[in-house]
Amino acid sequence: MESANTDYHETYRKNGYIIFRSKYLFDYFSKIMSNRLSEICKSTESSSGLHEKGEFLARDDNFNLVRDKKNRLLSSQSCNEAVTSLIENHLLSERDFITDEECLGYPNIYWRLVRKNSQTDVGPVHADKWFWDLNEWRIPDGYQRMKVWIPLIQSSNTSSFLGLCESHLENYSYSHLEDDGGKRRPSFTQAEIIAKLEPLPVYSGSVIIFHDEFLHGGRSTNTTRISIEFTVGTMNPEMIINSFAQSSIMDLGIQSK
Repeated sequence: MESANTDYHETYRKNGYIIFRSKYLFDYFSKIMSNRLSEICKSTESSSGLHEKGEFLARDDNFNLVRDKKNRLLSSQSCNEAVTSLIENHLLSERDFITDEECLGYPNIYWRLVRKNSQTDVGPVHADKWFWDLNEWRIPDGYQRMKVWIPLIQSSNTSSFLGLCESHLENYSYSHLEDDGGKRRPSFTQAEIIAKLEPLPVYSGSVIIFHDEFLHGGRSTNTTRISIEFTVGTMNPEMIINSFAQSSIMDLGIQSK
């Protein structure tokens, strides 16, 4: 097991990301999202499944309900309960935390709905660190950031996550824009670099953990996509990878029986 863990760490260090299976995360956040979309849909689609609710909200006359990020943040109760569950399931330690980059006073877990064949719904190519640097967000000294991204609904054989292997080892130039609320957003327009990003094999039932400086973005496909994400602050990235690896091994063992 120690050798396997070393391989996981080396993969993360070299590539800037690592992908695991996680039935627990998929089931846990699918339930949370189904409840959240029921609240948004109100009585219209409240008894249907997550996929049906997503399709309902993907309609042009409903999409404004979920367009803004403030409407895509989970409640403080859901976020705090999620942290507790992650600790209880040994994916985070008591010293780890989910960041509060929106300065809301609680962990920030947010989700995104991408309509089929709609490139305007996806996140542009960027590294997360750029947001933190531009907006002067901070986490305690000695901690590092790792992003966790989980697809809940998407095409079964087409990934909607784009990434550039080993990009966290490079130093790219970027500019920025400022929105009406004063939040700064990076703008990366190096077409020759963007063209190198490729779909990574992150499918429903899996999770990708990636480095703060990893270059990534989204892409639309021929189906509606719902994903959820959060940033972990940790003093021990290797322990996070160990924990997710062990959870993934247990999932595979259960599925093989």
